[in-house]
Amino acid sequence: MKETPVKDQKKNQSSNRQPGGSRRPVPPGKRPSQGGRPPHGGSGPGQKSEGEPGFDWKKAPKTPLIWIFIIVAVIFLANIFASNTIGEREITYTQFNEYLEAGQIREGEIIGNEFHGVLKSPQTITVNGTQFEFTRFTLIIPFVDSPMLEKWNEYGVNYTFKEQTADWTQILIGIIPWILIIGLWIFWMRRLQGDGSGQKGI
Repeated sequence: MKETPVKDQKKNQSSNRQPGGSRRPVPPGKRPSQGGRPPHGGSGPGQKSEGEPGFDWKKAPKTPLIWIFIIVAVIFLANIFASNTIGEREITYTQFNEYLEAGQIREGEIIGNEFHGVLKSPQTITVNGTQFEFTRFTLIIPFVDSPMLEKWNEYGVNYTFKEQTADWTQILIGIIPWILIIGLWIFWMRRLQGDGSGQKGI
């Protein structure tokens, strides 16, 4: 058997190299695999790159905005209920005397220093450029004395006195928005804590 000289083997190995010592480029489709790792150190499918946050802060503001909208809507509806559903329009003491002297007040109920009255016919009042028609009204009266009662009797006002008690409707209207705010705060803090613990476990 004829042995190949050592010089011929070295010559065959050197034929795969380009001049200058660099290897020839590998043809397309024959690139050696790197264990499934993407080139340039990129992350593959299902893998998180370094520095990528686990919590998407772009989505975070959506939840509190929804709750803020709900709170504003509740406050708005509560104000409508307090003003329009009950149907009382707040007037000044001067307007009260004008309606009284015009014989327009039919009856009234005095609770503490509040006068809740009913007119004989609907009246129109302008508030901030908007006209409102009403028959029920309320106002704060400084005091009630004998001359005032005589004047009410003179104009045929049917009035009664009622002991002042807690108005649970107004109390609930004032408490509900605060309950929603506190509930939103607790919910949001728990969510942030949960997201933080989820990142630590990764």
